[in-house]
Amino acid sequence: MTEPVIALSHSELKTWTSCRRRWYLSYYRSLTPRAGKPTGVVHIGGNIHLALEGHYGYNLDALQVLHWAYDELVTQHPGNERDLSKDLDMACAMVEGYLQWAAETGLDAGLNTIATEHEVVNHITLPDGTPVSWRAKLDLLMRRESDGRVLLRDFKTVGGFEKAATLILDTQMRFYAMMQALAHPDPASRVDGAQYLMIKRSKRTARATGPFFEMAEVSYNKHDLNSTYLRSLAVSQEIIMARRRLDTGENPLYVVYPIPSEFCSWGCSFRDACPIHDNGSRVEDMLAAEFTEHDAYLYYDTSRIERAVAALG
Repeated sequence: MTEPVIALSHSELKTWTSCRRRWYLSYYRSLTPRAGKPTGVVHIGGNIHLALEGHYGYNLDALQVLHWAYDELVTQHPGNERDLSKDLDMACAMVEGYLQWAAETGLDAGLNTIATEHEVVNHITLPDGTPVSWRAKLDLLMRRESDGRVLLRDFKTVGGFEKAATLILDTQMRFYAMMQALAHPDPASRVDGAQYLMIKRSKRTARATGPFFEMAEVSYNKHDLNSTYLRSLAVSQEIIMARRRLDTGENPLYVVYPIPSEFCSWGCSFRDACPIHDNGSRVEDMLAAEFTEHDAYLYYDTSRIERAVAALG
């Protein structure tokens, strides 16, 4: 029987290189925390992405999309209505400010939207002969009227703009540009540059300190894209080998050890579960109580924007 082709995204590749244990729990075990509060910075970012997808891709009023999204969340989580209302205020202030800033600066002048939340899939054969599918979901593809070249824009909701100085090293947009080049060999369809559009998490009150928005542009040449391709091949091969070793019963403590970093303290869903793997505690009981199975690629689902378009379009 032929083995199913494994799909790999940049998020999975990055998770593997960042922490093998987090990859093991998120992607190999497909675990996620049991339903918690639908509030906080991660959810605000997701709802702002939805609003901007509606704005750029479907000509919807971005603020109306936000209100629709939070109304839906309140219906699903009535006990969190008060906190959701606070998050809505923050999200509206950020999106309203962004749209004003974009209009004042002429950010979108001479650019036409090609696609929003655009999925790209490339079928790749690894060095050992294993077929995999690389997947990417691009926030916004735009074409420049002046020369017909394609630009990739990625929206980031951020606490500050410190990352701007190191964006040239960021692997996400390199991977996306490489994916577009593989899918469209014609140079006219390749990504000419990547725009990081950063929206600061701020209500822009009188006491708040600007700037609140920043765009950084990065371009990649053929050498950048080839390097990204080779690196992605190497990481993909490591993941496939790890899956095979785990499938045959090798000890996860040996195959997928943790790689601690600052991210553990603020971004890892398995922060409390991680040390229990190492101290002899009943880790499986803890995982069963605190986590549930979840498709790590669920963010590729388009049903939410489809509901928004049906309601507001």
